[in-house]
Amino acid sequence: MTDENGARSKRKGPRLTMRRAALLPGRYGVSQRKLLASLEGMVSILKKHGVVGTFPVTAIVLDRHPKLVAALDGMEVAIHGLRHINLRKVDGRRQEEMMKEAVGVLVSHGLRPQGFRAPYLAWNEAMRDAVAKAGLHYDSSVPARWKCGDEIDDNAILRTSLEFYGARSSGNHLPTVHGSIVVLPVAIPDDEIMIDRLRISSSDILGNAMLHMFRTAMAEGGHLVLQLHPERFAFFRGALDDLLGRARDEGAWIVPLRDVAAWWLKRNESGPRWPDGALCALTISGDLDAVTLPDFLLRRLGR
Repeated sequence: MTDENGARSKRKGPRLTMRRAALLPGRYGVSQRKLLASLEGMVSILKKHGVVGTFPVTAIVLDRHPKLVAALDGMEVAIHGLRHINLRKVDGRRQEEMMKEAVGVLVSHGLRPQGFRAPYLAWNEAMRDAVAKAGLHYDSSVPARWKCGDEIDDNAILRTSLEFYGARSSGNHLPTVHGSIVVLPVAIPDDEIMIDRLRISSSDILGNAMLHMFRTAMAEGGHLVLQLHPERFAFFRGALDDLLGRARDEGAWIVPLRDVAAWWLKRNESGPRWPDGALCALTISGDLDAVTLPDFLLRRLGR
């Protein structure tokens, strides 16, 4: 959807924006019921495999829908902005104020956020400074291109989508340290690109794409950060279940972003890349920036 100035929708194009708007009633309702059911289903699969996922949540949405706290019990909850806006359009001082306010909201609900992901993955250095000054330890806003196999990689629409996120070439698949902040790149294409833009509805195709990315992570010793939004759970449910089973069997280190950040800060560069002999790290993450259809109206009103 758009930020407060509509810039992101213009870059997406009117057709995509209208198509995505038409999809919203199938994923959200006037009440919280639809989204909470999808979220609980996703969390259930993670817990089935003994996995803690990372869910960046927009603070004002969490405050409006405190039932999210119970639904996310046992998961890591990170910050996805105070409001879901493009932070590149906000000056540094205001970013710092908003970041600290967002931390305060989550703390008021009994949560201890340790990291951040920018709305629209629209990051800049001022945002990273605000993350550090708010006492957070990591940022997961930088998009990194991952190959998904010829069935998806050769799609012409994908190239446009990658340009939208600034991830045209294969990116860095490892964490990096910037001052006190660990930067944990997030994999592109994500479910939004594959399902909404490329119109992939087959669980088998989605599963093959996720498995291809995982195989690359195993071969490279990389960190695969999948972004799977809970509102699309019906599409990727089977693919996620299968991937986690395979990753667990093959000895991947499957942990939330906070654990990767902590490990990367303390690891000895001459020692193993990942703990316990793991060949790669895998994180399942899912952004939450709306729970009901009225949330989108309130977003347009700047609330």
